[in-house]
Amino acid sequence: MKAGNACVVADAEDHALIELAEQLKLPLFETSPAKPVPSTGFSFALLRRDQRLQLTATEDLEHPLLQIQLGSRDIARRVQGGRQQPLAKAVGLNRHRHLTVIDATAGLGRDAATLAGLGARVTMLERHPLLFALLQDALSAMGNEIAVDNRLTLQFGDACTALEHLPRPDVVYLDPMYASRGKTALPNRELQLLRQMVGEDTDTAALFAAALNVASRRVVVKRSPKAPCLEHPQGKRPELVFKGNRARFDVYLLTPA
Repeated sequence: MKAGNACVVADAEDHALIELAEQLKLPLFETSPAKPVPSTGFSFALLRRDQRLQLTATEDLEHPLLQIQLGSRDIARRVQGGRQQPLAKAVGLNRHRHLTVIDATAGLGRDAATLAGLGARVTMLERHPLLFALLQDALSAMGNEIAVDNRLTLQFGDACTALEHLPRPDVVYLDPMYASRGKTALPNRELQLLRQMVGEDTDTAALFAAALNVASRRVVVKRSPKAPCLEHPQGKRPELVFKGNRARFDVYLLTPA
């Protein structure tokens, strides 16, 4: 998964953003009030405005396309839905309130933030440099008890490899990006943007196998309502299925529910 169509546009004095560009190996274009942004040749630009990172189109740097909000009203509404909502029940929070969860495909972080708000200790894994940078910025901006209590953390890397080096979690949560339906719970604008940025996850089978090998209690796979189940390495069907309005959660138990 590459970010070959993206760059970072940073003020020459913004050393943190310049360092982030180097860390994530993204092309960097420095600017200043006296130095206009050059023609970059890239589709997307990551930049800082009003102390927050945002993604823009390079031909229109003044209008953000995406900024991740993990402390938003939408997240608060999801948390208020409680532990009987499909996502929480699929993970097992209706039975066990202090689970450890690895969200191996963090994306915009909404499901991870919801689970953390409901009491789980969640590690987000994200391998796309732009999404990682936006998530890192959103996590820093949260400033509430979820972040302060370290119930929601973030790591950069490919989950297929990273899962082997993390403490074994109770649950591994997967929400892969698909070519046809993708993350259907997202608004169309964000879905189209993510597809354009990230493309299809072509290693879902390997990630699923890695998740099954690492999780101690269960693996949860988020799917669109009519999508087929992922192909289990041993041909198993999900033991539990929880259906929401715009998504289905397939649960593969590794210990009794």
